[in-house]
Amino acid sequence: MALVKKLVKIQKSRTSIQEPTDCSYSIVTDSKGNKYLQFDSTGSEKRKIKGKISQTLQFDRGALTQLAKILKDKFNLNL
Repeated sequence: MALVKKLVKIQKSRTSIQEPTDCSYSIVTDSKGNKYLQFDSTGSEKRKIKGKISQTLQFDRGALTQLAKILKDKFNLNL
């Protein structure tokens, strides 16, 4: 599990598209009432235990603000 507090852009010289998988999301709250957006992804169909969560990412408000700007600027999404 990882708590994402900042997004940093890097340039990749080589990329590949990963195998498709399912991803669920939820809103989680800590003991102080702070909200986080959590994504849980499962392994690919080739995985031994199908449907098992393989990665969890939590985004705080600052990272979500950055993500919203990226989605608006790079994907022309009206948020």
